[in-house]
Amino acid sequence: MRSIMEISQTANNFMSIKVEQFEAFVILKIYFSEDWARKLKITLRKIQKDKNIRAVILEFTDEEKFSFNVKIKDLNEKYLIHFLENFSLPVILIVKNSISGFLFEIVLASHICVASNSAVFELSKKQSLKKQIGSKKLHKLETIENKINAETAFDLGIVNKLTEVDNLKKEAFGMAETISKFAPSAIKSCLKAVNEGLQTDLNSGLELETELFSQIFATEDMREGTSAFLEKRKPVFNGN
Repeated sequence: MRSIMEISQTANNFMSIKVEQFEAFVILKIYFSEDWARKLKITLRKIQKDKNIRAVILEFTDEEKFSFNVKIKDLNEKYLIHFLENFSLPVILIVKNSISGFLFEIVLASHICVASNSAVFELSKKQSLKKQIGSKKLHKLETIENKINAETAFDLGIVNKLTEVDNLKKEAFGMAETISKFAPSAIKSCLKAVNEGLQTDLNSGLELETELFSQIFATEDMREGTSAFLEKRKPVFNGN
Protein backbone atom coordinates (compact mmCIF):
# COMPACT_ATOMS: atom_id res chain seq x y z
CA MET A 1 0.00 0.00 0.00
CA ARG A 2 1.34 3.45 -0.91
CA SER A 3 1.83 6.02 1.83
CA ILE A 4 0.17 9.43 1.88
CA MET A 5 3.54 10.96 1.03
CA GLU A 6 3.71 8.91 -2.16
CA ILE A 7 0.13 9.86 -2.97
CA SER A 8 0.98 13.52 -2.44
CA GLN A 9 4.08 13.34 -4.62
CA THR A 10 2.14 11.63 -7.40
CA ALA A 11 -0.67 14.16 -7.19
CA ASN A 12 1.73 17.10 -7.19
CA ASN A 13 3.32 15.71 -10.32
CA PHE A 14 -0.09 16.11 -11.95
CA MET A 15 0.29 19.86 -11.36
CA SER A 16 -3.41 20.16 -10.56
CA ILE A 17 -3.87 18.40 -7.20
CA LYS A 18 -2.12 19.29 -3.95
CA VAL A 19 -2.55 16.83 -1.07
CA GLU A 20 -2.10 17.78 2.57
CA GLN A 21 -2.70 15.34 5.44
CA PHE A 22 -3.91 16.35 8.90
CA GLU A 23 -4.19 13.48 11.38
CA ALA A 24 -6.73 11.06 9.90
CA PHE A 25 -8.04 13.21 7.04
CA VAL A 26 -6.68 14.92 3.93
CA ILE A 27 -7.44 18.13 2.06
CA LEU A 28 -7.14 18.17 -1.72
CA LYS A 29 -6.53 21.57 -3.29
CA ILE A 30 -7.61 21.31 -6.91
CA TYR A 31 -6.15 23.58 -9.59
CA PHE A 32 -7.69 23.92 -13.03
CA SER A 33 -6.10 21.86 -15.79
CA GLU A 34 -7.33 20.16 -18.94
CA ASP A 35 -7.32 16.68 -17.39
CA TRP A 36 -8.24 17.58 -13.82
CA ALA A 37 -11.17 15.17 -13.41
CA ARG A 38 -9.15 12.07 -14.30
CA LYS A 39 -6.31 13.18 -12.05
CA LEU A 40 -8.68 13.78 -9.15
CA LYS A 41 -10.18 10.31 -9.53
CA ILE A 42 -6.72 8.71 -9.55
CA THR A 43 -5.74 10.60 -6.39
CA LEU A 44 -8.98 9.68 -4.61
CA ARG A 45 -8.54 5.99 -5.51
CA LYS A 46 -5.11 6.00 -3.91
CA ILE A 47 -6.41 7.76 -0.80
CA GLN A 48 -9.27 5.27 -0.53
CA LYS A 49 -6.75 2.45 -0.07
CA ASP A 50 -5.11 4.09 2.96
CA LYS A 51 -6.87 2.77 6.09
CA ASN A 52 -5.48 5.65 8.16
CA ILE A 53 -7.53 8.22 6.25
CA ARG A 54 -11.11 8.66 7.46
CA ALA A 55 -12.34 11.73 5.52
CA VAL A 56 -11.49 13.91 2.50
CA ILE A 57 -11.86 17.69 2.12
CA LEU A 58 -12.06 19.19 -1.39
CA GLU A 59 -11.12 22.80 -2.15
CA PHE A 60 -11.28 24.23 -5.67
CA THR A 61 -8.72 27.01 -5.80
CA ASP A 62 -10.49 28.99 -8.56
CA GLU A 63 -14.22 28.29 -8.41
CA GLU A 64 -15.08 30.76 -11.16
CA LYS A 65 -12.68 29.14 -13.61
CA PHE A 66 -14.09 25.68 -12.91
CA SER A 67 -17.68 26.90 -13.06
CA PHE A 68 -17.37 28.55 -16.46
CA ASN A 69 -14.79 26.38 -18.22
CA VAL A 70 -15.78 22.83 -17.30
CA LYS A 71 -18.55 21.29 -19.39
CA ILE A 72 -19.96 17.81 -18.82
CA LYS A 73 -18.68 16.42 -22.08
CA ASP A 74 -15.68 14.40 -20.94
CA LEU A 75 -16.46 10.88 -19.70
CA ASN A 76 -14.02 11.43 -16.83
CA GLU A 77 -16.14 14.37 -15.67
CA LYS A 78 -19.37 12.36 -15.91
CA TYR A 79 -17.88 9.43 -14.01
CA LEU A 80 -16.43 11.76 -11.35
CA ILE A 81 -19.91 12.73 -10.16
CA HIS A 82 -20.95 9.10 -9.69
CA PHE A 83 -17.56 8.32 -8.14
CA LEU A 84 -17.90 11.07 -5.52
CA GLU A 85 -21.49 10.15 -4.66
CA ASN A 86 -20.46 6.57 -3.96
CA PHE A 87 -17.04 7.27 -2.43
CA SER A 88 -16.47 5.10 0.65
CA LEU A 89 -15.06 8.01 2.71
CA PRO A 90 -17.01 11.17 3.61
CA VAL A 91 -16.28 13.99 1.14
CA ILE A 92 -16.46 17.53 2.58
CA LEU A 93 -16.56 20.33 0.00
CA ILE A 94 -15.49 23.91 0.74
CA VAL A 95 -17.38 26.62 -1.20
CA LYS A 96 -15.97 30.13 -1.04
CA ASN A 97 -17.61 32.35 -3.64
CA SER A 98 -19.61 31.62 -6.79
CA ILE A 99 -20.76 28.19 -7.91
CA SER A 100 -22.41 27.26 -11.21
CA GLY A 101 -22.35 24.72 -14.01
CA PHE A 102 -20.41 21.53 -13.42
CA LEU A 103 -19.13 22.71 -10.04
CA PHE A 104 -22.71 22.82 -8.79
CA GLU A 105 -22.95 19.11 -9.68
CA ILE A 106 -19.87 18.59 -7.49
CA VAL A 107 -21.71 20.34 -4.63
CA LEU A 108 -24.60 17.88 -4.96
CA ALA A 109 -22.27 14.88 -5.26
CA SER A 110 -20.26 15.72 -2.13
CA HIS A 111 -21.54 14.30 1.15
CA ILE A 112 -21.08 17.53 3.13
CA CYS A 113 -20.82 21.14 1.94
CA VAL A 114 -19.39 24.00 4.02
CA ALA A 115 -19.99 27.39 2.39
CA SER A 116 -19.26 31.04 3.10
CA ASN A 117 -22.14 33.34 4.00
CA SER A 118 -21.50 35.29 0.79
CA ALA A 119 -21.54 32.29 -1.58
CA VAL A 120 -23.89 32.31 -4.59
CA PHE A 121 -25.21 29.18 -6.29
CA GLU A 122 -26.51 29.04 -9.84
CA LEU A 123 -28.96 26.15 -10.26
CA SER A 124 -28.31 24.93 -13.78
CA LYS A 125 -30.44 21.76 -13.46
CA LYS A 126 -33.16 22.01 -10.84
CA GLN A 127 -34.37 18.47 -11.43
CA SER A 128 -30.98 17.10 -10.35
CA LEU A 129 -31.76 18.53 -6.90
CA LYS A 130 -34.76 16.26 -6.32
CA LYS A 131 -32.76 13.40 -4.81
CA GLN A 132 -31.04 15.71 -2.34
CA ILE A 133 -33.75 18.13 -1.23
CA GLY A 134 -36.95 16.13 -1.92
CA SER A 135 -40.05 16.85 -3.99
CA LYS A 136 -41.65 19.33 -1.55
CA LYS A 137 -38.66 21.64 -1.44
CA LEU A 138 -38.18 21.23 -5.19
CA HIS A 139 -41.62 22.81 -5.73
CA LYS A 140 -40.38 25.91 -3.90
CA LEU A 141 -37.69 26.35 -6.55
CA GLU A 142 -40.37 26.96 -9.17
CA THR A 143 -40.77 30.46 -7.76
CA ILE A 144 -37.05 30.99 -7.17
CA GLU A 145 -34.64 32.38 -9.75
CA ASN A 146 -31.75 30.25 -10.96
CA LYS A 147 -29.33 32.04 -8.64
CA ILE A 148 -29.73 31.63 -4.89
CA ASN A 149 -27.74 32.94 -1.95
CA ALA A 150 -25.99 30.88 0.70
CA GLU A 151 -28.84 31.18 3.21
CA THR A 152 -31.38 29.80 0.72
CA ALA A 153 -28.99 27.00 -0.21
CA PHE A 154 -28.70 26.14 3.49
CA ASP A 155 -32.49 26.17 3.96
CA LEU A 156 -32.88 23.81 0.99
CA GLY A 157 -30.29 21.41 2.39
CA ILE A 158 -27.77 21.99 -0.40
CA VAL A 159 -25.32 23.42 2.15
CA ASN A 160 -24.74 21.84 5.58
CA LYS A 161 -22.86 24.65 7.30
CA LEU A 162 -22.49 28.42 6.76
CA THR A 163 -19.63 30.48 8.11
CA GLU A 164 -17.36 33.42 7.29
CA VAL A 165 -15.02 32.83 4.37
CA ASP A 166 -11.95 33.08 6.61
CA ASN A 167 -13.39 30.36 8.87
CA LEU A 168 -14.20 27.78 6.15
CA LYS A 169 -11.16 25.56 6.62
CA LYS A 170 -11.53 25.58 10.39
CA GLU A 171 -15.14 24.38 10.10
CA ALA A 172 -14.27 21.74 7.51
CA PHE A 173 -11.34 20.52 9.60
CA GLY A 174 -13.57 20.32 12.67
CA MET A 175 -16.09 18.16 10.80
CA ALA A 176 -13.34 15.89 9.47
CA GLU A 177 -11.83 15.51 12.95
CA THR A 178 -15.23 14.57 14.39
CA ILE A 179 -15.80 11.99 11.65
CA SER A 180 -12.31 10.58 12.22
CA LYS A 181 -13.27 9.58 15.76
CA PHE A 182 -16.04 7.26 14.57
CA ALA A 183 -15.60 3.64 13.53
CA PRO A 184 -14.66 3.50 9.81
CA SER A 185 -16.98 0.55 9.15
CA ALA A 186 -19.92 2.48 10.63
CA ILE A 187 -19.19 5.54 8.49
CA LYS A 188 -18.91 3.48 5.31
CA SER A 189 -22.15 1.66 6.12
CA CYS A 190 -23.96 4.95 6.70
CA LEU A 191 -22.80 6.26 3.33
CA LYS A 192 -23.86 3.04 1.63
CA ALA A 193 -27.25 3.07 3.33
CA VAL A 194 -27.93 6.63 2.18
CA ASN A 195 -26.61 6.24 -1.37
CA GLU A 196 -28.25 2.91 -2.12
CA GLY A 197 -31.34 3.63 -0.04
CA LEU A 198 -32.19 6.64 -2.18
CA GLN A 199 -32.20 4.42 -5.26
CA THR A 200 -34.76 1.94 -3.98
CA ASP A 201 -38.14 1.64 -2.23
CA LEU A 202 -38.71 1.95 1.52
CA ASN A 203 -38.87 -1.78 2.28
CA SER A 204 -35.68 -2.52 0.35
CA GLY A 205 -33.98 0.39 2.11
CA LEU A 206 -34.95 -0.97 5.52
CA GLU A 207 -33.67 -4.40 4.56
CA LEU A 208 -30.37 -2.85 3.53
CA GLU A 209 -30.08 -1.05 6.88
CA THR A 210 -30.71 -4.32 8.73
CA GLU A 211 -28.09 -6.13 6.65
CA LEU A 212 -25.49 -3.39 7.21
CA PHE A 213 -26.18 -3.32 10.95
CA SER A 214 -25.65 -7.07 11.14
CA GLN A 215 -22.32 -6.70 9.38
CA ILE A 216 -21.19 -3.92 11.73
CA PHE A 217 -22.28 -5.92 14.79
CA ALA A 218 -19.74 -8.62 13.90
CA THR A 219 -16.75 -6.26 13.58
CA GLU A 220 -13.86 -5.73 15.99
CA ASP A 221 -14.73 -2.03 16.05
CA MET A 222 -18.17 -2.89 17.46
CA ARG A 223 -16.57 -4.86 20.29
CA GLU A 224 -14.04 -2.09 20.88
CA GLY A 225 -16.78 0.53 21.05
CA THR A 226 -18.75 -1.51 23.58
CA SER A 227 -15.65 -2.17 25.71
CA ALA A 228 -14.65 1.49 25.65
CA PHE A 229 -18.13 2.55 26.75
CA LEU A 230 -18.16 0.10 29.67
CA GLU A 231 -14.60 1.02 30.67
CA LYS A 232 -15.35 4.76 30.32
CA ARG A 233 -12.50 5.45 27.90
CA LYS A 234 -12.10 6.66 24.35
CA PRO A 235 -12.39 3.87 21.75
CA VAL A 236 -9.51 3.06 19.43
CA PHE A 237 -11.00 1.94 16.11
CA ASN A 238 -8.86 0.16 13.52
CA GLY A 239 -11.39 -0.32 10.74
CA ASN A 240 -11.79 -4.06 11.24
